[in-house]
Amino acid sequence: MTRALVLAAVVSALAVPAFAQKPAANPDAAEYRAYRLSLPVLQKAAAATKAYIAAMNSDPRYRELIAASDEYDRLSNKDERTPAEEARMAALKKKLAADPLQALSSGDNEESLSQLEAEVRKVPPMMNAITANGLTPREYMKCLGVVMQAYIVAAMTPAVAQAVAQAAKSGEPGAQLGGAFASGLGALFSQNVAPENIAFVKANQGAVDRFMQTLKAAGPQQ
Repeated sequence: MTRALVLAAVVSALAVPAFAQKPAANPDAAEYRAYRLSLPVLQKAAAATKAYIAAMNSDPRYRELIAASDEYDRLSNKDERTPAEEARMAALKKKLAADPLQALSSGDNEESLSQLEAEVRKVPPMMNAITANGLTPREYMKCLGVVMQAYIVAAMTPAVAQAVAQAAKSGEPGAQLGGAFASGLGALFSQNVAPENIAFVKANQGAVDRFMQTLKAAGPQQ
C-alpha cells in the first residue's frame, strides 16, 4: 500500500465482483441491486469520508503505518538490496501485518460485503467517522460500491451503444463480433445495477462527480 487510497481500494473490491459477474455468482449482488442511492446518503458518505481523511492525517499511529508502508514499497521496488535492507523489509512486513488498514487496502475483490464491513470496524478512525455521520458501516460500504457500479455503467452505456451501432454499419466480421461482445458485456454489467441507481447518477452528475473526487483524495497526505 502506498500512501494509500484506502477507500479507493475498498471501492474497487466492492464494485468489480458485484457487477462483473452473473448475479448468482456473487452472494452480495441482490443486496447491492436492492440498495437505492439518494442525495442525503451520498452527502453523509462524503462527510464521513472527509472526516476519515482528517482523522487519519492527524493520527500519529496511522501516519507511522503509512510511512512504513511507503518505505516497504520503496525497498521492494529496488532491483538489488543490501542485507541490511532485506532485514529492514522483514521488520516492516511484520509491523504492517498487524495493521488493520492492510486488509482494507489489499483490493481483494473476493471478499464479501460482510468481510469488508468487519474490517472497517477494526479501523477506529474510519468506523467513528461513519457512525458520527449517521451511517452504519454496511450502508456506507454499500453506498460506495453502488455509486461506483452505477457510475461506471452510466459512463459505459453510451460507449457500448456506439460500439454496437458502428458494428451494425460495418460489414466486417471482426467489427460485428466486437459489437456483439460490447453488447453482451453491457448487458452483464447492467443486470447487476438497478436502473434507478443509473438514473440517479445521470440526474445528479455534479454531486456524484464531487463524491468521486472525495474518494480520490482519500488517503493521508504528507
